[in-house]
Amino acid sequence: MSRRKQQGGLEPYQLATLNIWENISEWALNIYNLPLAGHDGEQDTGQLESSLRARAQLEKEGFPSEGDPDYLRSKGAPGLWMVSKNTGHGTSPLVRQRLDLFLKEWGDKGQSSPDHIRFVTYTTRYNRDYWISVDGLSKHYERADVDAQRRGGVYDIKTNNITRLGLRETDHAKQIRIDGQDLKVKSAPEVTLARNGSAWKVDKNSRASGLHKTHALQGPIDDAFIDPFLLVRPTGTPWSDEVNQQALRSLARFDRMWPGSSAAILIRRMTRT
Repeated sequence: MSRRKQQGGLEPYQLATLNIWENISEWALNIYNLPLAGHDGEQDTGQLESSLRARAQLEKEGFPSEGDPDYLRSKGAPGLWMVSKNTGHGTSPLVRQRLDLFLKEWGDKGQSSPDHIRFVTYTTRYNRDYWISVDGLSKHYERADVDAQRRGGVYDIKTNNITRLGLRETDHAKQIRIDGQDLKVKSAPEVTLARNGSAWKVDKNSRASGLHKTHALQGPIDDAFIDPFLLVRPTGTPWSDEVNQQALRSLARFDRMWPGSSAAILIRRMTRT
């Protein structure tokens, strides 16, 4: 069965937007700089499948799993993958013990700014990782990658599907090599790089000019339910009864799914002019 049929006949441009919702496989590389413990019960097949897919994707990215089948670590990335044997939707005492050790291990280390970042995104809504910000994509909802290393004041960066990149913690930056191109830079708290065609340059303007997609303004799919919003309930005589009935069905579904949010519905009269 094709992926399109599996997703209810959605068009390719619609399927692409689904990469930003709960598809852990597509985002798995981001545990490179973020410790992650994946766990599911051996008999909780639906949930277990999610962990297995994420681990399989990391292995494709070049981070093999090592250890026992129910207690694996990702080599080269801080990933831990555990399975509670003979357990459904729950955690066995052994896995709880192992998880506590994992949390203590990384809690004792504390958070620090890494010199090597691997980051993937599909939208400028989710665009920051420590000292980098992906501020522009060639094509939204397609995978964009950053592999950035810093050594002293020298930065070596590789990108894919990115047109604008922000760097922070660059007070001692001297040189940036990005996608094989060398750029001389002046030290500053932040440096912005912009790509035109295949050529990169240092952009002295912190924000791009003109109309373009950027962080927190790239929707509508990404933004629609992130910030507060109002639902308008139709009243009076509608222009189209069919549209009115669909609106009422949508509001009823909203009430079922988020019953505590009914106070956000603004009642406004919608009548013929």
